[in-house]
Amino acid sequence: MSQKRIKQIVAFLALLIITFGMYNWLMPDKDWQGIKVVSGQRDSVTLPDGSMAFIIGPSTLGYPKSFTEAFRRIKMEGEIYFEIANESKPFLVQSEKGGVETNGATFVMNTQEEENITVHCLRDNLRMIARGKTKNFEIGLGANEKCAFWRSDKIISKDSFTQNIAADFNL
Repeated sequence: MSQKRIKQIVAFLALLIITFGMYNWLMPDKDWQGIKVVSGQRDSVTLPDGSMAFIIGPSTLGYPKSFTEAFRRIKMEGEIYFEIANESKPFLVQSEKGGVETNGATFVMNTQEEENITVHCLRDNLRMIARGKTKNFEIGLGANEKCAFWRSDKIISKDSFTQNIAADFNL
């Protein structure tokens, strides 16, 4: 067998392993479902508690068929606008770079850039958790506040904003 053919087989197997890993990360068991939106497309989904997620591709969202745990938890990568139903159970949005915790807020979470995560809080309040290389960073946000975390610099910044973020999602 030629070296070129071996490299093609190894590349195919690596792609298969990565695809399988992402599938299992987004949909850890049969009680979960997911949506993938390709670049240039938009979609929306109503979550089991009535919360809404408006998705700009390329993005993925994984969520359970029902929220039966002590908290409501979903997983995402990409850019998603959330309108979280207000409940006493915490709502957790997780990604490889960090996440958000709230009981009910409207916000945009973006993990599309390789080394950072950004969150814009439009309504109510939330807590952002960013995963650094050696420790986690946390910051609270209120309405019309945004934050960004850069892994390479280990810097989390917070600021206010006035632009209409919802317009980017055609809302």
